Amino acid sequence: MKRALLLACLLLASSALAQGSEAPTAAPTTSSPDLNALPDLSTPDTIFMTATLWGGPVTEVYILPGLSAAFSFPVMPDTALRLGAEAILVPLPDVNLPLPVVNADVLFGEHYGDTVLYAGPSVGTVLGAAWLLGSVAGLQRPFGDSPVGWYAESRLRFGTDFRNAFIFLPGVSVGLTVRF
Repeated sequence: MKRALLLACLLLASSALAQGSEAPTAAPTTSSPDLNALPDLSTPDTIFMTATLWGGPVTEVYILPGLSAAFSFPVMPDTALRLGAEAILVPLPDVNLPLPVVNADVLFGEHYGDTVLYAGPSVGTVLGAAWLLGSVAGLQRPFGDSPVGWYAESRLRFGTDFRNAFIFLPGVSVGLTVRF
């Protein structure tokens, strides 16, 4: 679509220039420009155009460490749905296993060259213990032309357990992405 618009502008500009010139010409000729000479205006493959695997360390309440893994896929232009899971370590003597967290994020993004800035709502659950509702914002960028990239994001979530106690859960996440 962008190439077609650029081609139409070039054709209109060349015909306007040809009509405005006062030099006599033998016969008006029109030639179409070489499409290979036009600049590439397409958007590079990003997390909003391909399925993407995400993974890396996370924190909850900025101090509780954990690991995350997620999978995202495009649902609309510049919008992706990311489904993920986390294992959060709680350093308490009576907590033997990591807390399992399951998330769903809707990511709305904007492209700035190879860099993608994204943000969106997030919903999740600590299995059997609490519901989480909040938002996520971050940036993602590939390593050169590789499908492998990195991301950094922050989260702000509020949670409620089944006794209706509210908890405030800010966090950060960094890691790697692989686009398919």
